[in-house]
Amino acid sequence: MPGNVPAKLLSPALLTLLKATVADERRYPSKLTPILCRQLSGRHLAVFKWKKKLKAGPARPHAVPEDLTLAERPKKMLSWIEENSGKNLEDFWKFFLPEDADADTKRSYYHDLHWLLNQGFVLLMADSTIHLAKNKPKPEAPKKAKEEKKAPQAEETQEAPKAEAAPQSEEAPTAKQPVEAEAPEATPAPAEQTEEPKTSPPEEDTPSA
Repeated sequence: MPGNVPAKLLSPALLTLLKATVADERRYPSKLTPILCRQLSGRHLAVFKWKKKLKAGPARPHAVPEDLTLAERPKKMLSWIEENSGKNLEDFWKFFLPEDADADTKRSYYHDLHWLLNQGFVLLMADSTIHLAKNKPKPEAPKKAKEEKKAPQAEETQEAPKAEAAPQSEEAPTAKQPVEAEAPEATPAPAEQTEEPKTSPPEEDTPSA
């Protein structure tokens, strides 16, 4: 339904449903977002997430490859953006383009900035802030992490048979301890049996008398 329909032309039930739908989409545009993303992608705009929000631009964020060789001017621009990521675009131009710069130098700097934006190395937001898309990749860190994970697993497999052998040596003395403890308990049993025959003869003498 188009949004410019007068409310007088809608029935009360349809107007209530339209207001509830608009309120839900303003809170969380779950149905509107996929439609907009498809429309932007059809117009050759890349849709990506930046700080948990959807953004659209000429290219998705990409890190600068380590083996990429750049000219002096774009290399200086990248180094400045890396150190001052999040600053305004005016600060960027004040640093690189003085007031007395001619049109040719301005055009060359504009061309280099557009190339960085189209490659996805630099992001220019709607609030005129310029950001570095991603930091340089570090391929050595995952390899070290994998080696550290493999080392404790190898140590656990080597220590496992030692831990199983230890209880067998400890169980041997424990089996002897109950045998030694049962020997003194068996000695008082005959003493109780010897006391019972002493009481029995007086009971037999009473009927004979």
